[in-house]
Amino acid sequence: VREDMSEVELCGVLRGIDPVLIANIDRYAEAMSRTFWSCYDGFELQQACEALAKRGLNIDMITVVRSSGGVGSSLYSAGLHARLGRQNHQYFDARILTDGEKLSVVIPTMMGKCAYTTQEQPGGSDRFQGDLFKKVATAEGLLDRLPHTIIAKLFYLIGWKRFETNKPLHLEPLENAALEALLRRFLVIALKARFYDRLYLQKNLPQHEQFGVFARDPTLKDFLESPPGIAATTSVQNQFEMSHGKAACVDIINLYARNGGDKGATVKL
Repeated sequence: VREDMSEVELCGVLRGIDPVLIANIDRYAEAMSRTFWSCYDGFELQQACEALAKRGLNIDMITVVRSSGGVGSSLYSAGLHARLGRQNHQYFDARILTDGEKLSVVIPTMMGKCAYTTQEQPGGSDRFQGDLFKKVATAEGLLDRLPHTIIAKLFYLIGWKRFETNKPLHLEPLENAALEALLRRFLVIALKARFYDRLYLQKNLPQHEQFGVFARDPTLKDFLESPPGIAATTSVQNQFEMSHGKAACVDIINLYARNGGDKGATVKL
């Protein structure tokens, strides 16, 4: 290993040192390239958000991953949770964003993490409140007050907030100006890939990958949550953070949000 070695040469050395790790990295990279087929900018966006959140910074926009279901977005979350651990990542119930009272009860238990993910929408007539979305996104003070008391405390939910959904968000009615202000707080990633049984695809669509259709990998979740998988995903994220500082990560987020990186997905939210 020399100081003037290029990244390509260094990767070649690493492949010889730990071929098992490299094979696992290749498997993870292939899985993510399929999940984020035709929208790989969305994967890099999430890498940038994670890098900033781990620095203790707040991401002022909520990442919304939209899909038709069964395309691997939950697998990404499983890998994120396994990589960061319960100390740094927390799943939460989306219903807390429909009622300020519910949020005030839960908010003290959510503090101290750097990433938060919800994977479902409330059913029935419950609708998300736009003001709660904005407060959670921008880490404004959220009030916690014990029942039957006048003593209150403000909590600031700093970090990266993620939302996975397979249908449009059920928002409360908003005026046009309020809706536009709310949409500025979203980073929407629309997944386009589709996954089907491997044997079915081999028989009916041999050239399926060029159309964004891939074979399911039923062992992928177990792999991402296993020690070898965690080592692979951590290595990929670490390599990204080594080559992207704070300013570069902020640029990736701003370019995605302000320059059409979502390909119009936000307005279809």
